[in-house]
Amino acid sequence: MNPPLGTFGWACRQLARQPGTAWLTGLSIFALVAASATVLLLEASFAATARELLGAGPSLVVRGVDAAGWSPLAAEPAARTARAVIGVTGARPRIWGTARSAGGTAVTAIGVVDPVEFRALGQAPARGEAIVGPGVPPDGPDAATAAVPEPERITLVAAGGERRLLVAGRLGPASGLALHDAVLLHADDARELLGLGPGMVSDLAVWVYQEAEQAAVARELAAAFPGAVRVTTRTEAIGAAVAGFARAGSLRLLLLVPATLALCLLLVVVLRRGRSARRELGLYKALGWSTGDLVRLQLFAALVPALPAVLLGLGCASWLVLWPGRSWPAEWLFAWPGRAPALVLTPGGLLQVMLGVGGAVLAPWLCAALLPALRCAAVDPQELLRGGES
Repeated sequence: MNPPLGTFGWACRQLARQPGTAWLTGLSIFALVAASATVLLLEASFAATARELLGAGPSLVVRGVDAAGWSPLAAEPAARTARAVIGVTGARPRIWGTARSAGGTAVTAIGVVDPVEFRALGQAPARGEAIVGPGVPPDGPDAATAAVPEPERITLVAAGGERRLLVAGRLGPASGLALHDAVLLHADDARELLGLGPGMVSDLAVWVYQEAEQAAVARELAAAFPGAVRVTTRTEAIGAAVAGFARAGSLRLLLLVPATLALCLLLVVVLRRGRSARRELGLYKALGWSTGDLVRLQLFAALVPALPAVLLGLGCASWLVLWPGRSWPAEWLFAWPGRAPALVLTPGGLLQVMLGVGGAVLAPWLCAALLPALRCAAVDPQELLRGGES
């Protein structure tokens, strides 16, 4: 016998008798899904973005070492030595290091050795110019000339002394994760700022023909250089970045512990409610409802508040993490000093997180909701009406 209003309509009518319970259930599931999916999606997206950024970089990085730590390399001899190793397809010297602005903000000074490498960011800086990232503050106005409009400038201090440069341009927010605190300089300006001699560079970026042979080529490179060097492969760099994100987010994963306890509490409430509804299920069976009707009734009654809550929770997590320009992850995960970067993250693992969180919440929820109807399938309606145990 089919219910007169249809199974779905009867389930909605059943929920309408206790609207507060239905709304509270939906809000609880929404909060549970949103919190869990945000934490998991944030870590997966950071790792995917790191793999994408580092995957577009060099296969190997060669840096000189000495008793004091890192040491510069002679650009031309180092490049010739690297290119002579079998399997190497290209070698490019790089100039970079840390500096401080006039306000004490730590920045990464990058010397543009090959302007073609930075053509996607616009025109390369000339001597005395700088192109700054979105998180690099300019110098404050001079009190004596504050009323006189002047071009924007930035003062950088590093091992080579102090340099005052004209800000020729600013990078857009889309470069936030990679170049948030970067300052692009002419190669000669970068050498003077960082205390490098003429023809010296910070390290050497190397590309190999077969990515699977990175470790073998790294050993050959280390043996080919006359001095002591350290060769870092792309695989090692990606592993270190992913591990760093995992360590930064490990404490946040503790949010999943109360989320799991909340899910268990919801399941207990549903099971207790099912035991108290045995008389109602017996009344339906006495009126001619089949076991299939009762199962569909319980299924719809569980899905009506839970499914929209799960979908909204997943959508909220995606919006919080993947919407371009989000800066709260850097503040929350890394306690970023100053202005945090506006991130544009790669939706890595999005489908796995959505399916995993949605399934982890819906599957036990539906099982707990359907269990009373399944247990009452072979029980006499009179026994259910009397409140007997199956």
